Amino acid sequence: MRHAHHTPPGIVLTACACTVAVAFGLSSKAQFTPGSVVISALTDPGASHGSSIELREYKPNGDAALVVTLPTTGPDRIFGATSSFSGALNTHPAANAVVITGYGDLAPAGTQLRTSDANTNPRVVGTVDHFGTFTRQATSNTLFTGKPIHAACTDGTHFWAVGDSGGVAYFGPGPQTMVAGTNAPLSNIRVVGGQLMASVLIESGPPFVDDGVYTVGTGLPTTAGATLSQVITSAGLNPLFAFNAAEDVCYVQSVAGVRKWVRNGNLWSLAYQFEQTIASLCHSMCVDFSAPQPVIYAVLAWPNYLVKWVDAGAPSPAVQLALLPFSAVGITMAPGPCAVGVPCDDGDPGTVNDQVRVDCTCSGDLVRLSVDVWLEGPYNTVAGTMIDALRGLASFPQSEPYTALGLPPTYGAGSTLGSGVLSITGVNAIVDWVLIELRAPSDPSVVVQRVPALLQRDGDAVALDGVSDLAVPATSGPYHVAVRHRNHLPVMSLQPILLSATTTPIDFKSLATETYGTSARKTVGTAQMLWAGDVSGNGQLKYAGSANDRDPILTAIGGSVPTATLSGQYRREDVNMNTQVRYAGGGNDRDILLQNIGGSVPTAVRNAQLP
Repeated sequence: MRHAHHTPPGIVLTACACTVAVAFGLSSKAQFTPGSVVISALTDPGASHGSSIELREYKPNGDAALVVTLPTTGPDRIFGATSSFSGALNTHPAANAVVITGYGDLAPAGTQLRTSDANTNPRVVGTVDHFGTFTRQATSNTLFTGKPIHAACTDGTHFWAVGDSGGVAYFGPGPQTMVAGTNAPLSNIRVVGGQLMASVLIESGPPFVDDGVYTVGTGLPTTAGATLSQVITSAGLNPLFAFNAAEDVCYVQSVAGVRKWVRNGNLWSLAYQFEQTIASLCHSMCVDFSAPQPVIYAVLAWPNYLVKWVDAGAPSPAVQLALLPFSAVGITMAPGPCAVGVPCDDGDPGTVNDQVRVDCTCSGDLVRLSVDVWLEGPYNTVAGTMIDALRGLASFPQSEPYTALGLPPTYGAGSTLGSGVLSITGVNAIVDWVLIELRAPSDPSVVVQRVPALLQRDGDAVALDGVSDLAVPATSGPYHVAVRHRNHLPVMSLQPILLSATTTPIDFKSLATETYGTSARKTVGTAQMLWAGDVSGNGQLKYAGSANDRDPILTAIGGSVPTATLSGQYRREDVNMNTQVRYAGGGNDRDILLQNIGGSVPTAVRNAQLP
């Protein structure tokens, strides 16, 4: 008996064009609109012990749109803290999610969440997708303890964050650590062309650290020891930054507006500044590089405005888009729908064709099948099942044996038995290893995938955990399905069988399942089974002549005394798979071979029915 895999039912999401406020954790059909901006804010900015966080969407013309409140209960809860420079937002590299930071719980009333102990109030890094779903991606009970966390970024798999002091932290996956240390407060962090970069909020020391934009080590460090190297200097207070795709333009925020820096070779120089004169300071910014000309959006503080500049190649005044009825924290471009079909890596070697799916997840293709087959050698006609004597041998292979026999699996080569599999008893006890092949529908001589499996006494071919249906890395579609065994002739379906992620049954025990070739299976009573006796593994049953299957049996027992017995070894010559190799006498392995070539003409040959 095998255990089927059950796929959870899908969730259908449809778009809503209306302006709507929603709470996370509810079933909302609202979506962010690509090209809009998302601004974060605290629902109670005066609460020093923490507040829930809102994301407010604004259209390019300044019209308010979607308002989303992040969850404050459950495993994906997050809270914000009052801090002048906490809460910068960044965009996922796939542009389908916002990366945000916060805290795992509120602090006691009257205390400061921003300076709380991370062991009590863990620092949180999470993402908000196109549909407004917030997910905790990482938490830490040690990083930034006693200090505010300011911003985070991702390369799509790994997450880094910066805070008030301490340096650049790696949040995982894997061990969490400070990859680069500094006493200076850092305001933002981004992945730019495969390089981790961060900005120093304000010059500080000792040791002295200038404000500006820095590289963090080389590439994307995940272990301690990286150093900060300044790239752009004199950036101004809270220098949030944004690079274009060519990495030769960088917009850097300052108190008075946004500065445009350009690169010539390795030298960066200030081109000009987009100034604002209507508020006390420019608090946070983002850039829409998808527009014909870069559009710079910023939120100003005291009073609170949403403004924009269009970079047409020269400085221009700020365009007021909206007077904000709240104190803004961070701003970024709204996440768009997933780039469905973009290649990715789901981290599972058991899938192929990994790509971004319609639910914004990365996953690959696999097909599931339940194959049933009898092996003639161990089949007991009285019990109607196979014997499982081999699993008790000390020499029973703990890993698939077919690579050593010249039939390496295309997937799962060298794979090992699951824990406790050989202890299973009854009809689910393991008989032996087999190979399952998927072959091309138009040319069945082409093996698309070959995977190891375990055969139970009742004929079920199962995964290496001893119970589950087989999952094979392949795209859904039609395949010829074949079964191989180390001392039986193989069998293959006559017609291609449509396989998918939903388990497909294939019963080679039944006469109703048509097979390729002529007499590909042996009939025993009403049962169909694989022909036993291919001791040499060459695809033939041969009793006499060169490369026959009878001589290896005699050789295995010593070669001179035909009544000798070899016991307790896992061998191909043990045709009936009872743990004994016998050439003569009751229960010997030679007679099966003679019977299967016809029984009367010892020079007859039976060939495997595979293309």
